[in-house]
Amino acid sequence: EKSILGPLGRPKLSQTFGEVSCICHPPTYLNKVLVAGSGGQLELWNIRSMERIHSFKCLSTSDSQVPITSMKEANALDVVAIGFATGRIALMNIREDRILFELQQAQ
Repeated sequence: EKSILGPLGRPKLSQTFGEVSCICHPPTYLNKVLVAGSGGQLELWNIRSMERIHSFKCLSTSDSQVPITSMKEANALDVVAIGFATGRIALMNIREDRILFELQQAQ
């Protein structure tokens, strides 16, 4: 199993997760981080207990294997922008596990 090393331990990531591509700490989410993988997965982890809180399903589309390359928290609570290797950008509500809207970056 793959894992990321931290001072508090190693979270157990699944084999299909791939390499960790980015990590984001949403505001007001105490001891929690979003972990994105090169396999296109996104998970919310409690870094204190090293437990997976949630695996996001709303990103599971036909191109779910496309690597997530960047994440940025928004000023609005529970909203995160997620960038993919294809140029797709998704604005996502992480509390509701749903895509608010998507953009496609032009070549």
